[in-house]
Amino acid sequence: MNVALNHFIHSNYSGPALSWQPKPPAFGQQPLDQVEFSPSAQQQMADQAGDSQDEIQAARERIEKVLHKEDDDEVCELAEDDLCMKVATPEQKSRLIKLLMAGHTNDKEDRAIVSILQSAQDKDEYVKIIDGAGGREVGEELDDKEAKKKFDRLAGAYDRVDLAQDKNEAEKTRGALTDPAKQERLLGGADSQSVDPEDNLETGDPADDFIRAQQSRTAAKVATLDRRTVVETVCENSVREKEGKPLVNPRQIRKQVNEIMNDDSLSPEQREARIKLVQEQNGLSDYTMRNIATQPVAKIYDRAKQEASRFAQQQVAQLRHEVQQTERVFGKGSPEAAEVQAKLHRFEAKMAPYLKKLEGVAGALNDMFPPPKSFWDSVGGFLGDLVKSLAPALLNLIPGVGNILYGAYQAVNAVVQGAKGNLLGMVSGLVGAVPGVGSLLGGASQKLLDTGSKIARGALGLGQAVDQGNPLAALGAASGLAGDLGAPALVSQVAGYATQGVSVVNAVASGNPFAAVQGALGVAGDLGAPRQALSYLGRGAQVLDSLTSATPWSALQPTSQMAQQLGASRGVMRAFGYAQDGAEALQFINAVA
Repeated sequence: MNVALNHFIHSNYSGPALSWQPKPPAFGQQPLDQVEFSPSAQQQMADQAGDSQDEIQAARERIEKVLHKEDDDEVCELAEDDLCMKVATPEQKSRLIKLLMAGHTNDKEDRAIVSILQSAQDKDEYVKIIDGAGGREVGEELDDKEAKKKFDRLAGAYDRVDLAQDKNEAEKTRGALTDPAKQERLLGGADSQSVDPEDNLETGDPADDFIRAQQSRTAAKVATLDRRTVVETVCENSVREKEGKPLVNPRQIRKQVNEIMNDDSLSPEQREARIKLVQEQNGLSDYTMRNIATQPVAKIYDRAKQEASRFAQQQVAQLRHEVQQTERVFGKGSPEAAEVQAKLHRFEAKMAPYLKKLEGVAGALNDMFPPPKSFWDSVGGFLGDLVKSLAPALLNLIPGVGNILYGAYQAVNAVVQGAKGNLLGMVSGLVGAVPGVGSLLGGASQKLLDTGSKIARGALGLGQAVDQGNPLAALGAASGLAGDLGAPALVSQVAGYATQGVSVVNAVASGNPFAAVQGALGVAGDLGAPRQALSYLGRGAQVLDSLTSATPWSALQPTSQMAQQLGASRGVMRAFGYAQDGAEALQFINAVA
């Protein structure tokens, strides 16, 4: 099998192959009356939109899995999946919103909450979802300005201005989604009806016929507006109409995006630039452009990729079997066997680049106009990726180093928790992160820690300073507050350590892991960590700095020094010497090239 095609199929599809017949009105689809569950209105619409029975069932299973795992990131992804939102019940959508509302919500989660509400097919479903999730509490939970605006406009569009935080914003769209005629008019020349794919002449070539048929279905799905696109457009155009601005046509915008992404004469950068030009010409925010065009079209291409992968797997298996049968009858090297082998190669040569293109379009569109990341999300992601990618490798190289570096990560991550309002958890993290610190702050100091936590939480103002993106000011205030209240010296020290720790986090967020770990060294030293552990950690900081630099091979020198310091065997040190020689040779080759 073609290597690229084989890799793509196995990395993107592991389920049973679906059969494909020429002229498929809906690929792999079964009659809805054969479904084991009672179809809801949402599920019927999924079927009418050309979604197969297998896709509908997979969406239902995914919803249950996400609800069981209670993972916020997966809920956010689910909220942008049109098919999952079509088949989810109002009760399930309410549960998803509640999961996102639990604890602190970031901007991405705020927007996911709004997306779930936008998926309601009518006012009755909207009311069931929002009432089940807490009513006005849902809007009060939102911090992202654009998400709050869309929430209020949605409430107004369903004649539920009472749910809005900003009543003036809700009045701009009052009743826009409760009047069918008004809704269709506000689609700017488009409509909410499903679009049928065009018929294609068959050539007898399985790859060509499949590609043409799927491209026709894909174009029809791009033109068929999902519910979130309809809701976004109606609310947007309702405001535009009142302001005397021209209405936008989402179908036309999506058509332009689709044509740009399929223009092989354009580079990826040119495609992105042209799509942004479409956005500017229509006067849409990044958030709205993502909701009505780039993200829905990305999901359409992602499903097309999965469908094409299944078809390719099935056809390759059939052709390979045909080759074996022909060779058994006519012999290897026979003209008959060669003809079948050539047929297999032609199929692979056509499907491999097509699959790669589908994957590229889906990925590029999904990455455009992403939801904003908060300060702490960026820090947490950076630290997590750093530990996952570097600590295991260092553990494999030198026993003990990985644990020390992970201890530094735990210390900094504890500070992140402290800045979010969990100072007790922060101090506990610092205690467990650095060897030797536990003896300084043991169980006898628990009361002091509780007092320090309360003081710090009060200074943070229930997390307001963090929400405003100024954690250093918040923790500085906590330190001052502890002193002003005459708190024990230990509490003031804890607040001071937290302030230093957030400086470490800021270094990480700015992409400077070396400065971050060096800062962690200072915190650890203040807390009385053993000098030897600090020495190892310092070496680890050099390794981190080297691995994240433009010359990662420079990490070999500090790593070998750590190995020697930890008493590595002569054989290990010799291996490091060979590795350094190889790195120097590679560096020389790169310089010459």
